Amino acid sequence: MGYEYPDAREAVWRLAEQPIDGETVERYLRLEPDFPLPTVAIHGFPGTEGFLSRVDRIGVDFYAEGERALQLAAAFKELIVGTNILVEDVGLLDAIDVETAPADVPYPSDRINLASAVYRVTTRPKL
Repeated sequence: MGYEYPDAREAVWRLAEQPIDGETVERYLRLEPDFPLPTVAIHGFPGTEGFLSRVDRIGVDFYAEGERALQLAAAFKELIVGTNILVEDVGLLDAIDVETAPADVPYPSDRINLASAVYRVTTRPKL
């Protein structure tokens, strides 16, 4: 019988509910066609699980016009990186750390820019 860990993707999803750089951003787990701007898409990557802790890698992609995508990504990083983060209905996160800092990523559009980052979310089993 394995341990049950807080859902790291859900935690980051919940943290994106708050205004980011003074703006409400639409959130998606799977990006829809014709999505509104600005939008954030949150997805998971493979992580690691040790004796007591688990480290999930969570990708966060911001879509917005012009430089706004990178501004939102940088502001979100400042909101979520830290230790001992309690996320209601998800649990306690030991830490959220930056794996890859927010950066512009090529996106095939003449009006939409994409800025991406990857975070490490460290958790311990729920008691």
